[in-house]
Amino acid sequence: MSRFVGGIGPLEPDLMAVGEAPGKHEHEQGIPFCGPSGEILNECFYKAGIRRSQVYVTNVCKYQPPMNDLRKLHMIGVNLEEQAERLWRDEIQTLRPKCILAVGDTALEHLTGYTGILNYRGSILLAKDGVTKVVPTIHPAALFPHWEGGQQRGGLEYTYLKLIEHDIARAVEESKTRQLSLPDRQIDVCHNSLELHRFFERYKQLDKAAVDIESINCIPVCVGFAFSRHHAISIPLLRRIGSNSLTDMGDNELDECWRVIDRELRRLKLVGQNFKYDEFKLGLIGFECPNVYSDTLIKTRVIFPELPDKSLNALSSLWTREPYYKQEGKEFKLGKKK
Repeated sequence: MSRFVGGIGPLEPDLMAVGEAPGKHEHEQGIPFCGPSGEILNECFYKAGIRRSQVYVTNVCKYQPPMNDLRKLHMIGVNLEEQAERLWRDEIQTLRPKCILAVGDTALEHLTGYTGILNYRGSILLAKDGVTKVVPTIHPAALFPHWEGGQQRGGLEYTYLKLIEHDIARAVEESKTRQLSLPDRQIDVCHNSLELHRFFERYKQLDKAAVDIESINCIPVCVGFAFSRHHAISIPLLRRIGSNSLTDMGDNELDECWRVIDRELRRLKLVGQNFKYDEFKLGLIGFECPNVYSDTLIKTRVIFPELPDKSLNALSSLWTREPYYKQEGKEFKLGKKK
């Protein structure tokens, strides 16, 4: 049997850090995060204004997997699901931290049910208990190439370290309170031209708007406008795509919506992410965008060329408190009914 490596830290922690499983150094010393990954973690804690001794540090699995491969835990008689249940029962529910730093995808999955650490890192999420806050980050081990299951893994660009530092600083900040406070947002779906007229009338004194399109099979099907970080509207551009209905509006109503969209695209200073794509697609269906004011992708490439991920969700995780949102609605598949 591999050596048991339990959690360590204060018994009333504000912040708990949960990793995947012990590695070689942890197995030898019996302390979680005491190897190279732990050194990075400690340095990030220091930069965030907290000492390692103030954090309760543990792992989902308390035993080093054979060849560091969680799929081989059965070879030493360990069940990962049982280990996760004990983590919840013996540590999280007992110590009741205000926030948990989920280090790596395994921790993210067993704490929140989500997977995809590169997507969810930096987000402020709720754990499975619906109470505890969780901030995921990339496991520092991902920065180091290593062999696992006969394959070389890890070796992310070292600039990802800056993302880890950011995420840990966010987790430290969130550990100051149990309250979850996320941005309020309202997205209206336009059902008729009157709703659209009222939306633009409400913001008629403003001359800049964020604009985004959504496409299906490279065909623009809706366009969105937002004049603030809290309120946006999404307008369908087509009545249907194939046999699938996108809106109940009739032809005259949709024509009027197109006229309003065309007027506003010409009037407003437009802000968008990778807006050259949107502008091109809108141009193919007859719209013009003469006043492109800012493209956040181009800005990021110029100002922060070293940033490893310049997608909109990555930028949102750094400069807003908006959790990762790209999976919202993905459970719905056009043309498929449950």
